[in-house]
Amino acid sequence: MRVAFIGVGYFPTRTSGEKNFYLNLLPLIREHVDHVIVLSVNDQPQQVVMQNTKSGPIPIYNFTRPFHWGDKSRFLKVINGVYCYHHRHSPIQELLEKFITLFVNMGRIRKIINQHQIDVVYFMDNFGFGMKYTKRRLSKKTMFAAANYDPRGLFYDQLQVKFISGLDKIITYSCAYKSILSNLGIQDDHISVIHWGVNPEAFKPLDRIVKEETKSLHGIKKGNTLVLWTGYIQQIQEADFFRAVSVAKMIRKYRSDIQFIFCFKREE
Repeated sequence: MRVAFIGVGYFPTRTSGEKNFYLNLLPLIREHVDHVIVLSVNDQPQQVVMQNTKSGPIPIYNFTRPFHWGDKSRFLKVINGVYCYHHRHSPIQELLEKFITLFVNMGRIRKIINQHQIDVVYFMDNFGFGMKYTKRRLSKKTMFAAANYDPRGLFYDQLQVKFISGLDKIITYSCAYKSILSNLGIQDDHISVIHWGVNPEAFKPLDRIVKEETKSLHGIKKGNTLVLWTGYIQQIQEADFFRAVSVAKMIRKYRSDIQFIFCFKREE
């Protein structure tokens, strides 16, 4: 199998964007398939760069946006000062911008897909109608990673259904999101759940005695449940973080035996 991943802001090095997860995932996928390429919407001069992995190089084909919606200063530069990534703004503006990017660059995309004899196109980001448009133009099996659900009203829900109905597979990271998609009318057999969480083979749980001793060392009462809340703050907005803290406080009002730890990662 030969797979093309399409997304926004994928680079061969770690950045302050949200693609660091895929930066680790794609080399693992490369070990189990014949070939992997990436088509990435970036604002940087090089058309092709390589991500070198143990299982072989992964070519990254960069595509610039035909136009910047709104103030260009909102499209922030990442740490190394060379790569730029797509700063997210209003969902309708963003989806329209990404669709236009695919539409304008479709000739080059088709050429690359045919050159690498790609079998499956996998969207790492929501490109709206661009996903079905790409499927129609390329005639390839098309999948979409539905990482999260942000309710924005009935109109947005109806748009989401139109975006993803007809794709060959929708990948979600939770049964809850699968249930939401099912309720929106997406067929269950088109949805697969790949749980996003801790790998128990890599991180062995502590035995009960060591766990209680560790809790006591950090001032946590014996028998209390400890919840680690992580993933902030470079990939979301500050308002989202404060909302999460308010949810934790609300839970604490009803369950004083539950304590939360918020973990901040380095930007890159």
